[in-house]
Amino acid sequence: MALWAGAHKAGTLPWLACAVVDAGGSHVSNTVFLLLSLGPLAMVLAMIAGHGWSESKDTYTGEVTGRVVRSSAGTYGPMSHHVIDIRTDDGRELSIEVSDRTYRSLAVGDRVVKEWGKRWPERSE
Repeated sequence: MALWAGAHKAGTLPWLACAVVDAGGSHVSNTVFLLLSLGPLAMVLAMIAGHGWSESKDTYTGEVTGRVVRSSAGTYGPMSHHVIDIRTDDGRELSIEVSDRTYRSLAVGDRVVKEWGKRWPERSE
C-alpha cells in the first residue's frame, strides 16, 4: 500500500516535493514518480495529436454521394454523428465523420475539395 508523504520545501511546488512511500518505508524518487504519473497523459495527448495530424494530411477532390446522421447513447445523453460519403476523383470511397456545420453545408451531388492541413472537405467553387 502506497502512502503520500508531502515534504514541503521553501520555493518548491508541493506536487514536486512529494514522494511515494511504500509499506516497507522505502522511497520512490520524485523523477520516477513524475514519469509514472505524467507518462500515460503524454502518451494519450500524442495519440490525439497524431490522429488529427493524419486527418489533415489527406488531400482529394470528389463528389458527395451520401449523408447520414447516426445517433448513439453517450455518457451524458444522446450523441449525433454526422457522416458524409464521398467518391473521390481517383475512385476511392470515403465515409467521413464531420462537424454539424460542415454536414449542413454539403448536399448529395456537391463537388468537394479536401486541402492539406484542413480537417474536413469543403464545397468546391
